Amino acid sequence: MKKRLSIVLAVLTTGNAFALPIGNPAEASIYKNGIYWGYNDPCADLCDSFSFRLGFYGDYVFNRNLQISGAGIRGNGDAIRNTEIFTNASYMAVNFCDRVDLFGTLGASQLEINTNEISWVFNGHREGTLLTDTTFSWSIGGHASLYEWGCFTLGIEGQYFQFKPDLTHYINCDGSNEFTVNNQLKYDEWQVGLGLAYEYYVCDPKFSMIPYVGVKWSGCHLNTDNFRFTPTGSMEEFCISGLKNNKHWGWALGLTFSMCDLIGVTAEGRFADEKAFHIRGQMRF
Repeated sequence: MKKRLSIVLAVLTTGNAFALPIGNPAEASIYKNGIYWGYNDPCADLCDSFSFRLGFYGDYVFNRNLQISGAGIRGNGDAIRNTEIFTNASYMAVNFCDRVDLFGTLGASQLEINTNEISWVFNGHREGTLLTDTTFSWSIGGHASLYEWGCFTLGIEGQYFQFKPDLTHYINCDGSNEFTVNNQLKYDEWQVGLGLAYEYYVCDPKFSMIPYVGVKWSGCHLNTDNFRFTPTGSMEEFCISGLKNNKHWGWALGLTFSMCDLIGVTAEGRFADEKAFHIRGQMRF
């Protein structure tokens, strides 16, 4: 019986970002069988050294801890109460030697922000909600299994995500505002993470479970170009300031079910810098 223990490290790069799933630290080494690329020796031939996977990628952030990036009432930006980001996408990965994954996603994302007006350094105390449309999003990244020793595997991951939604509505207790021009936002993200995974077979050697725990470091920025409007029920102009992450680190728990080293499903929860759920299903070809 083979067990896997993996570690995935999170290091910081420059740029703007929001949070992303860590994924299973051992993912680059889990899927060793395929419809076209089977159990081959990746060191024997160039054609055996790489394989391809396709799948579904769903990421649902129920609360991302953000604050305004400019000077707030307390001098360093005020916290946003609740930020939701929902993404559904296709997942594509190229694997090299059952050790390294390079992956990307193409899909659609939507953003919703709910907070008190005072969070935006606005003279008011009403609750307000900002809504965007659902628009194209993409990401790129990689996983690597660095070292295997008995039941253990050491691995790293890093990725970048971006989408540019249009701000469509602002809703408060007095009514709503609708926006149709000069209303595009930019939301982008990078992340690296460290994780620990453990693989064991259940009943049949063709079926395995790989639970894991991970930590990550990320940064976040929402560029609003200081969008301005006058809310319904107010005489004062309202400015939507840019946002950044309130916390840089977070942690995750996840579980991967794999069958025949060919197909698998991963579910993950993320905490601290966000409250989020991720689901990913994939098949090797």
